[in-house]
Amino acid sequence: MNATFDIAAAFAQRGSVKDCDYFLKQGGILAKVLRSSAASARVVTQIAQLRSRMRCHEDVAEKLGEASTALVLVSLRPQLEPD
Repeated sequence: MNATFDIAAAFAQRGSVKDCDYFLKQGGILAKVLRSSAASARVVTQIAQLRSRMRCHEDVAEKLGEASTALVLVSLRPQLEPD
């Protein structure tokens, strides 16, 4: 998972938005398969950062809302699991 984020960050730094977006989407798919809310939040936050660089502010607000929801699920998970 970290390798996917590292590759996406490398492409973002090089200015290759299309490739960065591709690897972030792959990370999102992996996060869903793993059912990891924390990983999903990380993916969505990275996508929001990419959209911010592209000046797509409506998308940024939406993605940050998704990340916030995912993080709330992470914080509630220990409370939801039975002992």
